[in-house]
Amino acid sequence: FHNPFLPFEEDLWIQHLSDTHTLLLNKFNVAPHHVLVVTRKFESQQDPLNTADLAATQQVLAAMPAGGVAFYNCGQHSGRSQPHKHIQVVPLPWHSKGDQQQQQDTKPADPPIQQLIDEAQQAAGARTLQPFAVQSLPFRAYAVTLEPSSSPEQLNAAAQQLLKRCQLGLPEPVSYNVILTRSFMLMVPRRQEMCGNIAINSLGFAGTILLKSEEDLSIAKQQKPMHILAQVGQPWESEGQQPTNNTTKLWLDNEAPIMAGIRKDGDGPHSRQMG
Repeated sequence: FHNPFLPFEEDLWIQHLSDTHTLLLNKFNVAPHHVLVVTRKFESQQDPLNTADLAATQQVLAAMPAGGVAFYNCGQHSGRSQPHKHIQVVPLPWHSKGDQQQQQDTKPADPPIQQLIDEAQQAAGARTLQPFAVQSLPFRAYAVTLEPSSSPEQLNAAAQQLLKRCQLGLPEPVSYNVILTRSFMLMVPRRQEMCGNIAINSLGFAGTILLKSEEDLSIAKQQKPMHILAQVGQPWESEGQQPTNNTTKLWLDNEAPIMAGIRKDGDGPHSRQMG
């Protein structure tokens, strides 16, 4: 395969973050200032995140004025595009080009999944860095909340615990997606990459589905984004338990705060609220 990171294009290079990681602009950005945290030597995208990965990613998130969303696609069915280990980061808030007035009228936005994370933590009575299940979703998802002082070592320990939850009841190797912000880490095990013609990566589970055409947008509106995510995620039954309430059905019936829009490489996604 052609590795675009060894060597990387000099015009895309921003700076080295450490002896192990460098920061590049994403040549095929889905939002302004979309960047890549890349290992300086080859490591596999099949490998779990480690302390060095998380330390480098924290640097980038801390440098973004309103914070950002970092995401990692791990494994065959995760929506990954390159086998060389890299974490993608997009800044907050997320708005389409047609939302200039909304940008002026609102405070910096959390990713759409934030509300569900907060509610699940409260329901579970979980402390900071203590894993909990986000059972209001119609697919398996596990999270921890973070403090600004959470260290890379603490994040790595939390990531290992989340991965064990994702692996429970599933054959190895498990594909999964990771979402990381300043305030939480979310991990979602996958059963497939595609729902029909629509490919889903980590951003879908943060609340943004990127599509290739108006036809795909029409399909996403018809099927409902949360139903699409349920098709590519692992059902709760695979963990050996049923969801503990009826919230899943409510999300499927009424639709969650998921954004979907047309991806245009080299430009931002033109996102629209679905449902």
